[in-house]
Amino acid sequence: MEKKINENFVFNDLKIDKVSPNTIKILINEKEPKIQFNSGEKTYLLDSSGLVIQRLFGKEAFSDIYKLNNEQLQVDYTKFSYSELPLIYNQTNDQINLGQFILNSEKISEVEQFVISSKQYPYIKINRVEVPDLTAQYLNVINEPNNWQFYLNFNDDIALQLKRMDLIIKETIKEEKLGRVNYIDLRMGENVYYKMK
Repeated sequence: MEKKINENFVFNDLKIDKVSPNTIKILINEKEPKIQFNSGEKTYLLDSSGLVIQRLFGKEAFSDIYKLNNEQLQVDYTKFSYSELPLIYNQTNDQINLGQFILNSEKISEVEQFVISSKQYPYIKINRVEVPDLTAQYLNVINEPNNWQFYLNFNDDIALQLKRMDLIIKETIKEEKLGRVNYIDLRMGENVYYKMK
């Protein structure tokens, strides 16, 4: 059973003890998920260091994990909801493995900062957040409505980039014309580029 669990999760610590012939005791010290990361058809949880700690499944997939001697264990599936975590899509659909490092801790922090900072701008209504590949030098944010996009540089302060975007929207583009924006590129330091549709 320990092997089956370790094939699907990465924990800080996992101990399984047989208490009696019909009873086992499982002690788990979980890693805390920080973001969801989608590559291809699969979605994973990453911890604060960027380590892949779990692959997310539908309810039906968990039934195979929690069988012991053909007896179904009771699983509370509400514990497996991670919709409050940021979800990032990998545009290249690379193969991801449990225990692999995807993003470093600085990039995980930047994603968290982006989610917090973006809430102060009413025109940012995130539809999708993407990285071009596993090197993840920048974030591509697809916004609702009209799917206008903006690009953020992981090597620059995210909050400062959002302030630059806010300034260009207020002074040049105008908020009422955001539906005609194709993209705003914030990856070039103090230089901000944009393209209208």
